[in-house]
Amino acid sequence: MPSNLKCADVDALLADFLDGSLQSSDTAAVQLHLAHCRECAELAEDARAGSQFLKEASQEIVLPPALVRQILEATSSRPVEGFWSKLLGLSLPGLLQPRWVMGFAMAALSVVMVGRFWGAAESSAYRAWDRTIKRYDNLALVENVQSQIDDWRSQFGPLPEADGAARK
Repeated sequence: MPSNLKCADVDALLADFLDGSLQSSDTAAVQLHLAHCRECAELAEDARAGSQFLKEASQEIVLPPALVRQILEATSSRPVEGFWSKLLGLSLPGLLQPRWVMGFAMAALSVVMVGRFWGAAESSAYRAWDRTIKRYDNLALVENVQSQIDDWRSQFGPLPEADGAARK
């Protein structure tokens, strides 16, 4: 074989050779090797065909407007047929969309969080109320006033019940 390039060298230079970006001396050496090596020539031909196919496939494909309309209608207005809709016998096309399901989940999570914090706040309010009542009951002044009222009741007897109907 007259070329001083080996198959591995040609394999490394093949992409640049097909693009035309090799120097003229390297291009000549690759061409000489391809002329004498059947395996490398087949590889180069396959690579050239693949490159041509990719160029042709990358061209913009123009779809007929009727096909685009049919695709949009088929994908956007078709009801969702899922487990729950089959189970309940309902057709819920809009409610089972991801944005609605996620919105419902976030609303439920918010209600649960508010309920959890409300319970804690309500419990704190009850404890604060109980402490206030206990402190009020334990005040010395309140005890003195209450004992004075109890003394008067024992001396004078219970207060007569006022007849609310007679006053009206």
